[in-house]
Amino acid sequence: HIDSAGIDVTGTVTADGLTVEANAPYINISNTGENVGGIKMYDSGGASTQYFNLTYDSGSSNTVGFDTGASGEYTFSVNTSEKMRIDSSGNVGIGTSTPDAPLEIEGSGGGVNLSINNTGTSGRQYILQSTSSAASLGGGKFAIYDGDASAHRLVLDSSGQLGIGTVSPTQKAEISNNANSSTWLKVSNTNTGSGAASGVLFANNSGDTGAISLRSSAGGGDLLLRTLS
Repeated sequence: HIDSAGIDVTGTVTADGLTVEANAPYINISNTGENVGGIKMYDSGGASTQYFNLTYDSGSSNTVGFDTGASGEYTFSVNTSEKMRIDSSGNVGIGTSTPDAPLEIEGSGGGVNLSINNTGTSGRQYILQSTSSAASLGGGKFAIYDGDASAHRLVLDSSGQLGIGTVSPTQKAEISNNANSSTWLKVSNTNTGSGAASGVLFANNSGDTGAISLRSSAGGGDLLLRTLS
């Protein structure tokens, strides 16, 4: 029935459309039992799997659900431009309509970024970056950027070279520092047993060839430079 409060529907209504217009309009769907209710949209002339459900379970689970047919996908758009998609495999794509991983972020700017920001005490913002040639540090690089210090902490280039403290590593691993202090590479073994050691191992295509190591002991340690057969 229709009264000054609105339209009260019990059962099924078939109509070509429904327009709700007011200063603060809303549609109220009330479930009188602890069951699943909601809105279903479907193609009456299509297959039984062509539908979309927006449901609410008023029972103990108290959950809102989104459900499509067997091959359905969800798209989220702004001004008719798609911004995000959830495909039928559950993959989420941001900036792409064909995600091939559980989460894929795609873009064409200087850097495609994923920000992880902890706003708690002593928290920090770190940004994972994939760069193109338009980026200040060059293209084809994966970087970890410290948003609070405005500095790159780690960079891996397209040749597999790793830089710490530099965005342009020239070796497989390069550690750089621009400060009036020492720069160290630390390799440690906290065990004090007679067999405990730590160091750097050298190898070629034939296997291990040499080592620089520190053998631990309770009273100190021995620094060893040796070749390996």
